[in-house]
Amino acid sequence: LVAHARSHGDLSYASTGNGNGTNLAMEMFLAGSAIQMVHVPYKGSAPAMQALLAGQVPVFMSDLPTVVPYARSGKVRVIAVTGDRRSPHLPDVPTFAEAGARGVEIANHFSAFVAGGTPAAVVEQLNAVLHKALADPRLQKNFSEMALEVSPSTPQELRAMVRDDSEKYGAVIRRLNLSID
Repeated sequence: LVAHARSHGDLSYASTGNGNGTNLAMEMFLAGSAIQMVHVPYKGSAPAMQALLAGQVPVFMSDLPTVVPYARSGKVRVIAVTGDRRSPHLPDVPTFAEAGARGVEIANHFSAFVAGGTPAAVVEQLNAVLHKALADPRLQKNFSEMALEVSPSTPQELRAMVRDDSEKYGAVIRRLNLSID
C-alpha cells in the first residue's frame, strides 16, 4: 500500500467521519509512512464499507466487526490490524508493526463509566459485577462471533488507558487542526 500510494499520488481513503477513530488511525499510519491520501469521510461504517465494496474508494481503515465478514467472504483484503498483536479473528493478517508501519497500535474499547464522585467501593463493586458477566462463556461466544475480544480491566487500568489514548489521539488532532463541526 505504501509503495502504491507513493507511485499513485491520488489515492483516497474512507473513514467513518471527521475526527473519528478510523480517521485518526489512518492519519497515524500516513504520518508514520510519510505518504498522503485524500480523506473521504462517511457517516458511519456501513456507508464507508459500501463505498469500498463499490470501488468508490480504494482504502478503508475500519474496526474488525465491520470488516471480518467481508474478509472471510473474500470481498475485501485486510492488509494489517492496528492492535499490538494479531487478531484471533484474522490470524494470518499481520499487525501494522509486523508489516513495517510503526505507531499504529490502536484498539477500540467498550468501557463502562460512572459519574465523577462515585464512591470507590461502588466503582469496585460494579467492576466486579462486570467481570463476572464478561466471564460467562455464552457472552464470550457472542462477542467472539461479532469479532470482539473480551478484555476486562480495573478502574485504574481504564483510567491510564483513557489518559494514554487522549495523549495519542490529541497529538493527531492538534497536527491536523481538527475541530468539532
